[in-house]
Amino acid sequence: MSKIVKGKKIRCFYAETVREKPTKTHTRHFIHSKDSGGFWAHIRDLSQRERLANESVGHQTVVQIIVGYNPKILDMWERLTIIDEKGVSYTIREKPDEFEYAKEDLKITAYAFRDEKDYTEDTYDG
Repeated sequence: MSKIVKGKKIRCFYAETVREKPTKTHTRHFIHSKDSGGFWAHIRDLSQRERLANESVGHQTVVQIIVGYNPKILDMWERLTIIDEKGVSYTIREKPDEFEYAKEDLKITAYAFRDEKDYTEDTYDG
């Protein structure tokens, strides 16, 4: 299998909501360090055939993201939001596919959405 060049950075976080009277605050908890700036990834638009299949079930903007194997992404995929270099937010709708289960790369199908939460703080792992 040929190696795919990962030339773009993505940032992955999950939202934490803290209930304080009288307001709620939302925090973005990034699963990477602040210094790293995120994960290296390859992002591609879906083919016309793949896009038609997704549009038929109501998804407009769909991309495929290939990122190096990371157990945090596999463990938390249902809660994660991905932000690409252009600031577009994506949500993961199905468990990422592990390439040949060799723990090398993860293939993620992600759907764009408008994240309207007002985050008051960012925290980082590492």
